[in-house]
Amino acid sequence: LNSSSPATSVVLEMPKQPQLAQVSSSMDIGALVRKQDIFSLICMLRSQNSEQRLDAAMALMRFARDVDDTKPEEVRLRDEIHSSGGLHSLLTLFLRSSNPSVKLISALAVAYVLPASVVASGQNIKPQVGLKLVECLRFLTTIQSTQRIREDEI
Repeated sequence: LNSSSPATSVVLEMPKQPQLAQVSSSMDIGALVRKQDIFSLICMLRSQNSEQRLDAAMALMRFARDVDDTKPEEVRLRDEIHSSGGLHSLLTLFLRSSNPSVKLISALAVAYVLPASVVASGQNIKPQVGLKLVECLRFLTTIQSTQRIREDEI
C-alpha cells in the first residue's frame, strides 16, 4: 500500500496495544463471577496481571468445585469450563507459572474440572494432555504444607 491510500490512514489511527492492556486490566473479576461469564474468566487466565490470573483461576476453581450434580445450572457451569477450553488454559497456567499460589489454585481447578472433561471426551485423552494432567495431579499430591492455602481462603 502506498502512503496515500485510505487503508494506511486507518491502520495508523488504530489504537495501540498498551491501550488494550489498560482496558483488560480494569476488568472486574467479581463482575464476571456474578454474570457467570466463564469464557471471559478463561480469557483472564492469560492476563498480563498475575493477580488477575490468580483471581480468575480461583473463580473457575470455585465454579467447578461447588457443583451440585442435582442442579443443572451448576453442572452447566462446570461443563462450560470444559467446553470453552478451560482445562487446557488452566493446565497451561499451571505449567508456566512460577507463583506457588497460582500453581496451586490452577492445579486444584484442573482437578475439579477433570471429571467433566473425562466424561465429555469419552475417556479419550490425548497422551500429551495426559502427561500434563499427571504432572499437575502429582504436584497436588506432593505439595509442601507451607504452600497450602487455608480452607477458608479457597
